[in-house]
Amino acid sequence: MTGNRWSSDDINFLVNNYREIDIEEICKRLNKTRNSVIIKANRMKLTRRIVSSEENFLKLRECINEGMGLNETTHEFEGLFTKDQIMAKAHSFGLTFNKWSNKEISIFLDYYSTKSMEELLVLLPKRSQQF
Repeated sequence: MTGNRWSSDDINFLVNNYREIDIEEICKRLNKTRNSVIIKANRMKLTRRIVSSEENFLKLRECINEGMGLNETTHEFEGLFTKDQIMAKAHSFGLTFNKWSNKEISIFLDYYSTKSMEELLVLLPKRSQQF
C-alpha cells in the first residue's frame, strides 16, 4: 500500500511549520495521519517546540494551580504545544492535572443536591455515573 505520498509542497509546509503549528492542524492541512506526520518529521530530524521558557513554565504552573484540566491548559497555550508536550513538561516538574476542571467541579457542587443523576450527566457530558 502506497498511501498518501508526500509532495515537495507537503514537505516544505512541514519543515516551515512543524515547530509552531499543532500536529493535529498539520494533519488536517496536509491530509495526513498523525502517525505519518510524526514519522516524516522524525526522519527529517525536525523537532517540536517544548514548554521550556520561564514564562511558559509559570503559565503552566498557574493553569494547573487554578485547577484547569489538560484540555483547558492546552487551549491557554493557543496551539503552541500539543497535549502530550504539556503533559510531559508538567510531569517533569512534578505537576499534575486535576481529573475534573474547575467548571465541572463548580457545576457538580452547585447542582448535586438538586438534580437527578441523569440531569447531572447532561450538565457534565464528559463524565459517567461512576464519577
